[in-house]
Amino acid sequence: MAGPFPDGGKGGLTMIDHPSNPTYPTAVRIHPQVPYFCFAFAQRQPYTIEAGKSLELRYRCVVHDGEPDKAANERWARDFADPPKVTVQPTSKPK
Repeated sequence: MAGPFPDGGKGGLTMIDHPSNPTYPTAVRIHPQVPYFCFAFAQRQPYTIEAGKSLELRYRCVVHDGEPDKAANERWARDFADPPKVTVQPTSKPK
């Protein structure tokens, strides 16, 4: 979701669905008159949460300035689905 701001700038919000969510890729419900949307994982097929079980849904929310950036969105989605491996090593011994 992106658009103009009252001050003349532009920006938006990118929501990213996680592959571990039920019915991924999840359907999105976009309101026809007001600027909001929601993920509707039970839209395509029924989903039952069994008694005593939990439901975990994962989404990444990225707020951005300017126009949406397709390459950045795709990178954020890849990194969310399969986070990069990071190793932190000190460059010198602590004093």
